[in-house]
Amino acid sequence: MIIRLYRELSSLKIGFYSELLEGLEFRTGGAETQIYKTAQHLRKLGCEVRYLNHPAESKECDLIHLFRFSDEVISFFNALPANRPPVVLSTVFWYQEIPLRHLAQDLIDFLSLGFKRAFRRFRGGSTSLKNYQAIRDVLSRVDLLLPNSRAEISNLERFFGKTAEAVVIPNAVDSDLVETTGDESPPGIDFEDFVLSVGRIDDRKNRLNLVRAANLLDLPLVIIGSVSGKKRYRKLYAKIMLEKGRNAEILSAMPQRELCKFYRRARVHALPSWFETPGLASLEAALFGCRLVVTEGGCTREYFGDQAFYCDPGNVDSIAEALRGAWKAQPNSRLKERVSKEFTWEKTARKTLSAYEKVLGIGS
Repeated sequence: MIIRLYRELSSLKIGFYSELLEGLEFRTGGAETQIYKTAQHLRKLGCEVRYLNHPAESKECDLIHLFRFSDEVISFFNALPANRPPVVLSTVFWYQEIPLRHLAQDLIDFLSLGFKRAFRRFRGGSTSLKNYQAIRDVLSRVDLLLPNSRAEISNLERFFGKTAEAVVIPNAVDSDLVETTGDESPPGIDFEDFVLSVGRIDDRKNRLNLVRAANLLDLPLVIIGSVSGKKRYRKLYAKIMLEKGRNAEILSAMPQRELCKFYRRARVHALPSWFETPGLASLEAALFGCRLVVTEGGCTREYFGDQAFYCDPGNVDSIAEALRGAWKAQPNSRLKERVSKEFTWEKTARKTLSAYEKVLGIGS
C-alpha cells in the first residue's frame, strides 16, 4: 500500500459503497441515514465523496468506505484490485442473544420462516450463516473498522473473533434540528402529552409489547413508522392495530420536518426494541427534550448513561415501569446537552475524517 503523505485533507477522494445507496436520500432507516449524513458532512469539510457502483471505480479514490457486511458489500470488497486503496468498514452490526423464555417464539419462527430467516432474527444481523467465514475474512482484511460504539467492538469480537483495528464513530443527529423546525402542533393528535415511538414497524422494534405496556397505564401513544411489505410484518401491524388502546395512534413514516412537530410535543419517546445502536430516533427525541425509554439491549447505555429509563424488551411489566418512571419524571436538560455536544453529524464527520487520516498516514 502506498501511504499518501503530505496530501491535503480537503482534496481526499472518498468512495462510498453499500447496497443501500440507490435512492438513499429518500430512505429513513438508521444505516441509510448514517451513510447519507456522513457523506453530506464530509463534503462540508471539503472531501469529495462519490457513490461507487463497481470495484473498478476504486482506482479513482484515495480511500474506500464500506457500510455493513451484506452479500453485496462482501462481493464488492473481494472484487477490488490487488493495488486497491485503503478500505474502512462501518460495521453497523449487533448480535443479540434472546433469553430462554423467548425461545418458544423463535421455534415458531424456525418452523414458519425457515432456518435462515429465523437464524437471522436470532442474531440481529443482516447476513446468513453461509457467509460467516466470508465476513470473518473481510473483518480481518480491511484496514480499519468504524463501529458505532465500544460495545459493538466487543460484540463483533465475541461473535467473529479477532478483527482489524477499530475506531469508534458514533451515530448522531443534526445539531440544528430543533432550531430549523417550526413550533406547529402535530396534525391529527387530540392529546397534548403523549408517548412517541418512531421507527419501522418490524419484529426488532417490539411495538406490540410497547402497545401492551401503554395499555396497562392507559397512556396516550403515537407510533410513527413504515411497515415492510413482508407478510409477517403486515400481520404484526394488524395485531398492533387490534390491540392498541383507545388513546393510541399509528401513523405512517413522514418527512423530518413533520416528524419534528411530534418530537416537540411528546412527553416521552420509547424504543423498547430487542436492541438498538443506539436508535437515531432516541437521539433526535433527546435533542427535543423528551424523556427516553430505551432497551437494555445494544449500546444504549454508552450513549444515554443514567439519563434514560431502561427496560427489558421481553417483559411488558418492565416496559410499563420504565414508561411510568419517564412519564412522571421532571424535564432533564442534561441529556439534551449531552446529545447536542457529543453526538452531532458535524462531530461524527470530523472523527471519520480523522480515521481516514490515520489509515492514510496523513498528519501526526
